[in-house]
Amino acid sequence: MFLSFLFTLSNSAEFKLKQTLWPDTTVDKAGYYGNSVDMSTDFAVVGSQYFNISGVTHHNSDRTGVVYAYKYNPTTDQYELTKGNTPKYNRIEPDTKSTTFLPGTFSSSVHITNDPPRLLVSAPYTNVAKDYKNDWPIFDENRQFAFNESQHIITQNGKEYYKELGAIYLYKFNVDTSLWEEEHVSVPSELMWLGGYGRTMAASNSLNKFAGSFMNKLKPQAVMVPKTLGEVFVSYFDDNGNVQMYPPIRPFAELTNYSHQRFGYQLSFVDQDKLFMVILDKDTGDYQGTYLYQLNAQNTWEQKHKVAFKDENSLYSNVGTSVGVRSDSSDNYLIAMNGTRKSDKHNVIILVNGNANAAEKEPIQVIDLENDYADYFKFCGDYLAVNMLKTVNIYKMNSATKQYELFQTIKDPEVISDFHKEQGIKYSDMEVTFPGNFAWEPEKCNQFILGAESATGAGLNREEAPFGRAYIYKLDESTGSGQEGTTEKPKDVALIAGCTAAAVIVVIIIIVVIVVVVKKKKGNDSSSSK
Repeated sequence: MFLSFLFTLSNSAEFKLKQTLWPDTTVDKAGYYGNSVDMSTDFAVVGSQYFNISGVTHHNSDRTGVVYAYKYNPTTDQYELTKGNTPKYNRIEPDTKSTTFLPGTFSSSVHITNDPPRLLVSAPYTNVAKDYKNDWPIFDENRQFAFNESQHIITQNGKEYYKELGAIYLYKFNVDTSLWEEEHVSVPSELMWLGGYGRTMAASNSLNKFAGSFMNKLKPQAVMVPKTLGEVFVSYFDDNGNVQMYPPIRPFAELTNYSHQRFGYQLSFVDQDKLFMVILDKDTGDYQGTYLYQLNAQNTWEQKHKVAFKDENSLYSNVGTSVGVRSDSSDNYLIAMNGTRKSDKHNVIILVNGNANAAEKEPIQVIDLENDYADYFKFCGDYLAVNMLKTVNIYKMNSATKQYELFQTIKDPEVISDFHKEQGIKYSDMEVTFPGNFAWEPEKCNQFILGAESATGAGLNREEAPFGRAYIYKLDESTGSGQEGTTEKPKDVALIAGCTAAAVIVVIIIIVVIVVVVKKKKGNDSSSSK
């Protein structure tokens, strides 16, 4: 406890708001700007998945979607908007002239890597031409909802398309032109009706491999949401630099309830050949959890084990609907997951070893959240970021105890732009969704980007009102209070100094007491030996 106290006092550094990114209100509305974000060493990207590109039609309310890419400028210490692939508007748009793909909700998820600069963008509502492949295999029709053809086939411009099949777009940054160029469009190798490929997405280091789940959201009571059990497709670059796809990772035989189960709900690579996958089970709950899949010698992905810990079912419920994965080595994984403790109904963060032999071991750590709730986890170095209901908690591993301790709480900074001030719009009118999607700068772990979409309020439209934003925070190593209302850290320097001095005095007293006791013991031993 004392070491922990000293550790807390020594945390003079904190993450401070460095920059706020906005959509260009003179060119477009928000289109749900900030719904997805990611960072690399040199770039930050922000998605706007409901954006309506002028002149482009789509059955899903014309929600085509775009991405904004920002490049770090060391001279200004700011991220500056790049030309994208449409210099007129400085944004990345999917190819809307294609007759093969009709993009929808482009930027549902984004992932960017630095060397070389590549960008993955998922678009799960994309319609794909029926003639894109001959004899397209169909996933087991006994394990998916039996849509009739009129429900999963759409006709546009005289051509038939599989409705909401989904796609993942791959772009590469051209350093000569400063434009993002399309390299590849990935679609499933097997059909699941209204599956929404790219609903969740993950990529390995340097983007040598990427995976997309082929499923829809789990809402058992919602009649209109397509019922899809789910499949996962992993792609890779071959020796010639072309994108290839492994055979699909299909749900195991025990998963049959497409109304209450989801396979591939969340995906996380730990190295090139290992993939952790979350399965939701709102049916019996027997199969809910996190599973490790590994690429074998036959170039197929096989299930290795389910992540488990001692007394999981007897002590906790709702375990692992969201997880984060930290890899210290190729054989040592730390898994952070949410759950509810049955004894007091408190929500908790459970940290466990992800290896197969950990099933009979106690959790490494359990963090009590009481009535708050964790639903998003991101590791980076010694940090663990957790999205709570209204804040982001940043935890840091104590080097002495090897336990995670609360380092900082990021609160909604409630930033108002000049545009909002000119329009007389109050922050409370915007109903900004905070926190949103989160991503670390992956190399130094000293920056992160945090999306915050717009919402409805005061008669405003969520999709058209330009209220979404993305915040970039950077670690400040100097002492200081940070921004008022943004963080929760000790802000009284005099108090910190006093506590530090008191701690030093306590240490001195302890040392003196130990010395006196040792001397007295030696004196007694000397007397008894005479």
